[in-house]
Amino acid sequence: MIKKEITSQQDLETLLKADEANLYILDFYADWCGPCRILGNTFEQIIDGVDDGTVVIKVNVDSHPELAMTYNVRSIPTLVFVKNGFITNRTIGAISSGEIRNFIKKSKGE
Repeated sequence: MIKKEITSQQDLETLLKADEANLYILDFYADWCGPCRILGNTFEQIIDGVDDGTVVIKVNVDSHPELAMTYNVRSIPTLVFVKNGFITNRTIGAISSGEIRNFIKKSKGE
C-alpha cells in the first residue's frame, strides 16, 4: 500500500489517472477530527499487509472543500474507493482494519 497526501485538485486527478488499474482509497479527513485520527492509525496498522496496487490518498477537507463537494462528502472521515476511474465503494466514519481489508477486496473484485 502506498500513501500520498495531495496538494491540489490537479494533483488528485494526476494520481487517479497514473495507473487506473490501481485501487485508490480517497481518505477525506480534517486535522481536528478525532475519528479521522483513529482511522489514520488504523491505516498505519495495515499498511504493510496490503499490496502495492492500493494507493491511499489523503484529502484534507479544510484545504480542499471543492474535492469534498465533487465526491459528495458530507461527513468525515469518509473513504471513497476508486478503481478504473469509477467509485466502487464508500464508507463513513472510523472503521476497523478488518472492515478496510474487506472493502479493499470487494473493490478489487476479489
